[in-house]
Amino acid sequence: MKFTSGEINVVCTDAPKSLYFYTRVLGFELVEEEDGAYRLRNGDVFYLLLPFATGPSPHRSYCACASISFDLMTVDVRGAADHFSAHGVLFEKPFAEGSRSFIIRDPDDNIIEIIEAVDGLR
Repeated sequence: MKFTSGEINVVCTDAPKSLYFYTRVLGFELVEEEDGAYRLRNGDVFYLLLPFATGPSPHRSYCACASISFDLMTVDVRGAADHFSAHGVLFEKPFAEGSRSFIIRDPDDNIIEIIEAVDGLR
């Protein structure tokens, strides 16, 4: 049996706050809004922002409990860290000089790892 990727669902509590984060801070493109959900695109990957959660997940350290996270690649990991700092984004694992990655959290505490692309972006 073979599967192909669909879209990644991001369940959130506050549509305007999450929409701002994913479009203005991460730079995802808003494709459409339908029935209160927002379809976003980043490159060839689609995300469905579902603002239907009644409350945030309890904050736990990364990998302390079962969850799903996703990675975003960049050619400038230092610049990305500065960008997120300027936007007040919560860092789970701050950028350290010489490191090729760091971890941030979205407005609902979901984990996003930022990784430096070694061979440039695809």
